[in-house]
Amino acid sequence: MLPLPGGPVVGSILFWAFALCLAIELVSEAGEHCLNARFFALGERLLKIGRLAHSPWLLLPGKFGVAMWTAESNQIQFALTEQQKYAEALFVSQCNLRLVRKRYGENSVRYIEELVNRSFVLSRMGNAKEAEEVAEEALFLINSKEMRSESESHVLCLTLNNLGVVAIHQGRIDEASNYFDKALQLNRAFLTPNNTSLIVSYCNIGYTLTKAHQYVQAEKACRTALEMAGNSRAHAPIKATIMNNLGDALRGQGKLAEAEKIIVEALATRRKLHKANHPYLAYSYHNLGKLRLEQNRLLESEECIRLAMNIREKHPGADHSELKETLGEYQLILRKLDREHEAEGIVEAHNLSA
Repeated sequence: MLPLPGGPVVGSILFWAFALCLAIELVSEAGEHCLNARFFALGERLLKIGRLAHSPWLLLPGKFGVAMWTAESNQIQFALTEQQKYAEALFVSQCNLRLVRKRYGENSVRYIEELVNRSFVLSRMGNAKEAEEVAEEALFLINSKEMRSESESHVLCLTLNNLGVVAIHQGRIDEASNYFDKALQLNRAFLTPNNTSLIVSYCNIGYTLTKAHQYVQAEKACRTALEMAGNSRAHAPIKATIMNNLGDALRGQGKLAEAEKIIVEALATRRKLHKANHPYLAYSYHNLGKLRLEQNRLLESEECIRLAMNIREKHPGADHSELKETLGEYQLILRKLDREHEAEGIVEAHNLSA
């Protein structure tokens, strides 16, 4: 057996220091696995332990410690967003922005990435105006660069997707389509066919085409995205979104039986992946409600649209175009059910006549 370097005392210190570092890395890795398995609360706790243990690295003058800290913070921010802890997620984002600005500068890719992450949180919580302002700042910074690396192109794609999502939420369909088209072209240039970002681009294009009532083209884009997603468990969340969009595209073409099967499956998947009041569930409830309406199953339609409305009233507020669309659908169904008084109550409560 080899002797420990520096004698037994120094050797013991080195041994326990190595064991502690290994334990910290295992905790952080376990946190990442929890996020991948969608155990967001547990993943958040483990990653916070790892980040706290890595905090002494921030005292170093270099960028290694900052990179490690912000990487874990971004994972924590994602976990918080998925749990709808938006205020805490924004606090983490603000800390990251200050730290990255100090160590890397405002023209760095890392700073722009932090802006993109912040825009995502703001969009998810329904603050469309501020989400757009932050995304536009990121777009300005990255477009001001003379040369664009692959990592910069990736960040640009994320920025364009975020701007497209904000535009969709505000009912600016043509503008959203333009952002998504640009992101798709960039992603095609440097990503493999099964890359998640490329799948998201096709999914977003399909959603935009559906909103524009171009259902045949929307179906084509959604089926392309679905084929790319395959059966990977990692792609389960985006696959549920694709299927939801595909179902709506099929409904728009009058293919009600096929649409029903796909939308119901997407809803079942989302129920497994998300909490009962998660914003993504509202999309599935809304699409299923529209389908039930076309099938003249009014009571079932009313229930689905009401569930979508209840979620969207909390996320993000009455100025959201998707909430207004859901409220309009609910008002229509109530009138078909001869519940005129309730329909008028919807008009008064949300000022739909304005």
